[in-house]
Amino acid sequence: MAPCRSLDGLPIRSKRYSPKVASVAKKKKKKKKKKKKKKKIKKKLFECSIRLLHRSKVGLCHEDVQFTAMNKAVSSRSV
Repeated sequence: MAPCRSLDGLPIRSKRYSPKVASVAKKKKKKKKKKKKKKKIKKKLFECSIRLLHRSKVGLCHEDVQFTAMNKAVSSRSV
């Protein structure tokens, strides 16, 4: 049987497990941040696809959509 207290009078288990718990907490935080970034990118792509679908229903093909987007970009730069 291992002694439950070290020479310092502190429990050994807390010394063993404290660094592991800290590392697990850090890993969880990093995972959450990555998920948020992915969601933002998905939303942007989804909005773009909706716009393309809407314009295709109106009667514009993909090339026209790209051309109008280029025109908007040029006009916004010149202003």
